[in-house]
Amino acid sequence: MRSSQVSDDQQPTLNEDLLDAAYAASNDADHYSDAGEHAKAAEKYRYAHQLFETCGHMRGQANSGLGRGQSLIALQRPNEAIEILNAARNQFLTHEGYPIFRGAADCDQNLASIYRQLGRLDEAIEAYRRALDTYPQNCEKERVSSASGLAIVLAATGAYGEALDVLRDAEDRCHDRIHGIEISVNIGVFYADSGRYDAAYLQLERARTSAAAEGADELAASCDTNLGYVHLRAGRADQAATAYTRAKERYEELCAAATTEESCLELRKKVANCSMNLGTAYGYAGDPERALAAYGDAMIAFNELGQLDRIADCRMNMGVEHAARDEIVATKLYQLAREHYQKAPGKARQAAGCIMNLARLDDASGRHQDAQQSHRRAAAEFRALGLYEWEARCAVNLASSVAASGERTDARAALDVLLPALLHLDAVKFQFPTAAARLSWRRTVASANRLAFELASETGDAELLAELVETTINSGTHTSTHIATDITMGIDTAAETIDSVTDDERMRPSDFGLAMLGDRIAGPIRLIAGVGLPMAPPPRLRMPSGRIALEKFHGAVRHYTPTTGQDCPDEPRTPVVDVT
Repeated sequence: MRSSQVSDDQQPTLNEDLLDAAYAASNDADHYSDAGEHAKAAEKYRYAHQLFETCGHMRGQANSGLGRGQSLIALQRPNEAIEILNAARNQFLTHEGYPIFRGAADCDQNLASIYRQLGRLDEAIEAYRRALDTYPQNCEKERVSSASGLAIVLAATGAYGEALDVLRDAEDRCHDRIHGIEISVNIGVFYADSGRYDAAYLQLERARTSAAAEGADELAASCDTNLGYVHLRAGRADQAATAYTRAKERYEELCAAATTEESCLELRKKVANCSMNLGTAYGYAGDPERALAAYGDAMIAFNELGQLDRIADCRMNMGVEHAARDEIVATKLYQLAREHYQKAPGKARQAAGCIMNLARLDDASGRHQDAQQSHRRAAAEFRALGLYEWEARCAVNLASSVAASGERTDARAALDVLLPALLHLDAVKFQFPTAAARLSWRRTVASANRLAFELASETGDAELLAELVETTINSGTHTSTHIATDITMGIDTAAETIDSVTDDERMRPSDFGLAMLGDRIAGPIRLIAGVGLPMAPPPRLRMPSGRIALEKFHGAVRHYTPTTGQDCPDEPRTPVVDVT
């Protein structure tokens, strides 16, 4: 929605010619916006705002400010958009004679979307709540959109229960069947994100059936996209590929029948996203050839559409596939993706992931000094984002690199890096809401445990080995099967619903992101800085000798715990478990 078309029946006498010019400029801006020419639209809205200001026409100023703010969002100029949208919101609310609540709510919804993309979750939640409270009751579509956005941000903080409550409340208040189906789709995605895959599958299948019965083909296709997402998160890669293929074919049919350039453009984006999602599904299914072909198709489409973020996502994912086959082109792909992510807002997590993946390639080529520098750099960047689990994963990779020379002194140094990270990873084992994230954690910890035992054996430290045995048994993560050390990062696909949030061990570039129906697309997993769930401290085991198992490493674990500004006690306040 570009602007709020509200009648203005009490405007003062104005210069008619100037006012006509202002309306003409505003209409031109609307046409440019419809055509996707956002730079021209932003300039026309600016000119219209200037003319309305000269006329003293506050509603015109507010509407043109809202339109310009939306154009700046499309141009990825978030800071300018925030300033302009806040000014427009104030003008709507202070409009002479009566406040224009619809316009103010439109501003709040746009502000919320910017804050969410920037990771400013508290501000996003506040703006979405304002929009919900401000929209008139007859703005059902907009209220549904605000409720969906609010639920997504709440889920990003781990508040899945509250997010579901918001969606269910919106569903209860919804009178339009199509809007009700959209909410039902979003509820299905939240079931998936909380690990309730059977419930998610049933919810989305019902939504798809309802959408088909209503003749809402595009909505039915989005159900297929979300079903692919559910299958992928549940580890059913083949079924995910089937669902994504079905969605892609339906979008292609709709695109061929589209009657406007704007609708065709949006459908082409969805086709491209399905291709990218197929690449992810094929990659997880162990079919790199089909994965690379799908990513190649997606890249061609994204290049035609000018979607640079998605091109970087494809490059990162293609790097993962090439690296798995020891192909040197992976290095160039990771570097190109990193260069883009470092410049793009909200992509710091993916940039750090590229550094981590490049470090692994250096290790594989024997360039261990270069690799260790990159492992440390990636760890520092994850820490700055509040992603302490990923910082610990970098430490596991670093320990492996330090130990690569095979000398006993290196084994000791590697253990000093590895064991605090391993204890931290053990402490966070109950905080993952999805099965995919739990499997990712298990693979990482199993690899780290194996490395710890190998290094301890090299040192010949019998007491350390005994403590590792007891600690591993207590954790319940021991394994007798080989799990490859594959702590790489790529982008995973997200659902095409309201705006979901996911995580994955490989950090493929497909977004920590749920997407708003109608105006968002499946994308990379966006992790939010500082978000964390309650974490239990690592257990302290007393050995028969009276010593605390791995005692000297427990203090170092606090490095991975966010500081609160309070002094931390020297001894962690956790119970001691006697080994019998």
